[in-house]
Amino acid sequence: MQEQMMQRISNAVVDGDVEKTVALCRQALKKGRSAADVIVEGLSSGMTRCGKKYGKRGMYLDTILWSMTAFQMGVASVASASGAEQLHKAGKIVLAVMDGPWTIGKSIVSAVLGANDFEVIDAGSDVSPATVAAAVEESGADVVAVGLYLSYRADSIRQLEKELFEAGLRHKTKFVLSGPSANRKLA
Repeated sequence: MQEQMMQRISNAVVDGDVEKTVALCRQALKKGRSAADVIVEGLSSGMTRCGKKYGKRGMYLDTILWSMTAFQMGVASVASASGAEQLHKAGKIVLAVMDGPWTIGKSIVSAVLGANDFEVIDAGSDVSPATVAAAVEESGADVVAVGLYLSYRADSIRQLEKELFEAGLRHKTKFVLSGPSANRKLA
């Protein structure tokens, strides 16, 4: 019966049904499931299924966004309902786009990382290297992941690297570069 509840939460996430996801998460908590169980076995399971489905071209981007919203609202409802229960986090990641207002890819990455027990700090889109470095310093993040969309803004990656070195954070932080203008040479 408990496993059916987790499967129903997972299905609601895949369907992108925000209201059903939140209601099922609250119901699972009332029936004695821990917040960690609801997130891992229900919500994260749904997002993992979405990722696999999308990778096989079996899901459209707009549907993924609804699923991501259902996942995020489910996590928020579990966190608020569970009160003081602490969830184990795999690490902290600062996400940012420094060269434009693009948010869809960052939002999807954020949801997938959250589904896999990472604490995600969104430094924003179209932000400066200094803003990203400050977010890393303030959060104590293990990883900084930046999307590069415009090749002529590649120097912003070098500037972020410099900001992290000057703050004494570069040797403590892994750096991930992605996006359509990212390449091995720049990385």
